[in-house]
Amino acid sequence: MKHTAHHQAVAHLVLAAAIMVLASLAACSTSHKESADDRRTDFTRGWTFHLGDVPEAAAADYDDTGWRRLDLPHDWAIEGDFSPDNPSGTGGGALPG
Repeated sequence: MKHTAHHQAVAHLVLAAAIMVLASLAACSTSHKESADDRRTDFTRGWTFHLGDVPEAAAADYDDTGWRRLDLPHDWAIEGDFSPDNPSGTGGGALPG
């Protein structure tokens, strides 16, 4: 009987260890998912746009309040005039891009 009691005790320890390992893995999986979701940032809204090169705009205190506000995605080519003479030709929508 000692032999059977010993086997039962070992079986209980193995079962307890397996449950602890599975619980730890589940906790790690959940916390990783939550932290990954918390790091997402939507940077598609609230951009300003001006067609052309403005070297002064690189300054952190540059006033861009006169620029057009837009959300991404945005293609700068739609700011131009339609013309079959544009580099893209009519196959590219006759836009300047």
